[in-house]
Amino acid sequence: MTTIHIDVKNGKITCGTNGGHVRAPHGTAITWTSKGTGKKFELEFSQLGVETATMASASEDWPFDQPAGPEPGPTDTFTGTLKKLPHSAGQAPAAGHAPVYKYNVRVGDLLLDPIIIVDR
Repeated sequence: MTTIHIDVKNGKITCGTNGGHVRAPHGTAITWTSKGTGKKFELEFSQLGVETATMASASEDWPFDQPAGPEPGPTDTFTGTLKKLPHSAGQAPAAGHAPVYKYNVRVGDLLLDPIIIVDR
């Protein structure tokens, strides 16, 4: 499991040791957590598109199998398990690009916008 600690220092959101950027294998659980008064957060996700000659499908903005969708309102802990990527004929992962997600961390009026890269 990957854990990202969210804090607010000097009027700016800090998020983990890499600014909240995550690169993790599909199926990984990721937890965001914050502590302290006024540090509850909201997460918003959108998949970044990759232009190819044959776009397999439309992008899906929610990167997690669990939970099925965003939780309403600010929280001090959120855990999501990255979606499993499809395999070809039960063998190696299907060819193509692994998805990349842009996400926003909101704490009150403050915003930080890191990315998640899902590895096969």
